[in-house]
Amino acid sequence: MNRQTINRSGAQLRTGIVDMMALGDFQRVIDICKKTLVAARDAHDPITEAMSLVGLAASHRGLGKYKDALILANGAIDQSRSAGVAEVTCNALLERATILHTGHLQFYEARDDYREVLNLAHDIGYVAGVSQALCGLAAVMLAVGQTGTVHAYARETLDIATEIDDATLQIEALHVLGLYYVEVRNHDLALQALSDALARAMDHKFAILQAYVLDAIGVLHLAMKQPSKSLSYFGRAYEIARQSHYAALESAVMLHLGETYIAQDDFAEARKCYDAVVRKSDDTNTPIIEAQASLHIAILHLHQREPILAVDYQRRAADIAHRAMNPYFESQALQQLAATERIMSHYDAAIAAFTSALDIERALENDKAVREIIAAILWTRVLSVVDKVLRLLHLRQDGDE
Repeated sequence: MNRQTINRSGAQLRTGIVDMMALGDFQRVIDICKKTLVAARDAHDPITEAMSLVGLAASHRGLGKYKDALILANGAIDQSRSAGVAEVTCNALLERATILHTGHLQFYEARDDYREVLNLAHDIGYVAGVSQALCGLAAVMLAVGQTGTVHAYARETLDIATEIDDATLQIEALHVLGLYYVEVRNHDLALQALSDALARAMDHKFAILQAYVLDAIGVLHLAMKQPSKSLSYFGRAYEIARQSHYAALESAVMLHLGETYIAQDDFAEARKCYDAVVRKSDDTNTPIIEAQASLHIAILHLHQREPILAVDYQRRAADIAHRAMNPYFESQALQQLAATERIMSHYDAAIAAFTSALDIERALENDKAVREIIAAILWTRVLSVVDKVLRLLHLRQDGDE
């Protein structure tokens, strides 16, 4: 590919798209990019044409129109490659990765795009592209529970973003760092990173980034067993997402609200949140979001001591994920299903579900998950043997759990 960089009009458009997306002004992005697309085609300017498609993809993603967004992103990739402009190809691949990551929850597919951008951006010396790819990799690795490289990626993103004075990337890097610290239970550092991110987002009036950080602070307080504080932050995040019509963030916050209500034993409110996410998945034609909500509903039924109902939702989630060709979520659903079957002493069914999940994780080359599932299978076999011995000794009845 020719190493030609983006032209002036394309660069100006890219800057405008980034700022307007951070502000949550999705319709304005659509209006502007439609005009620049027509003008670029009339002027035979393939670079600005490709960048216009990137902007249209981003704005459609924001509005939850993921199928259209993916088509537009693929068009931008093809256009930029045809024009031989590697820098714009990086931008187009980054947008597709974001759609896969936040809209379709296809974390491994997003990871592959981020890796391609990282290599390409390194080759052409596109520093901002390197930083964005690293931040994306950190986010998807955190999402799938592979935290080994998350801190290094996010820290390098922050360093580069600071060096090139990119406020948006600085906020995104601090956001990922904060969530990483929540995951490893370093709550003080999490609060420090997220507070810094929130202050910067508010300074720049980046509404969408504010909402993401507010949501993350809510997650932190939930981890700290402070659900009342969580509700406050989630409420603020949801209001921004609702006003911006940012579908992915609306669903994410509602799921977190549901978890918070469960922590307060308010199961009726939790169910309302999860049902709202299911309706949102119907509105945006994203079945995988329904699968995600189904797993949360299953957890709700487990809290209500209704494992049979939980199994129904876990099976539904696994089936949706399988049809959506989303191996990560299929594995998650199967593992949760197996754990519930084991609770009910259905050991053969539990082992079968664990084994199916194991096959998926091996195909994904997720060594950590493979080790965990093998351990779960072994423990289930032990429980099965103990159960059979107790039954043989007439110390356990068929109805016991």
